Amino acid sequence: MPIQSLEDLLEDKHLQKVGFWKSFEHPTEGTLRIPDTPWTAGEEGVHRLPPLLGEQSLEILREAGFSGAEIDVLVGSGAVAAAEASHPKRDAV
Repeated sequence: MPIQSLEDLLEDKHLQKVGFWKSFEHPTEGTLRIPDTPWTAGEEGVHRLPPLLGEQSLEILREAGFSGAEIDVLVGSGAVAAAEASHPKRDAV
């Protein structure tokens, strides 16, 4: 059996038939196709987009015990990305 490339997987008939891929409109990236979850969270399923680059950085650093001044240095130096604001449509997939 040949090894498939990522492009081959996107067009794989078996993966399409079993509903492996989920397509949705991302508010900033356009149409995305990602692997669907192998389980459901109730009737509604999961309806939240993955975080944008830096969207949760500040919260995670605070939870890890970094001070505001330390976080400012990390963000200011470019060592950490911090999203400016969430898009209003982020919670709906």
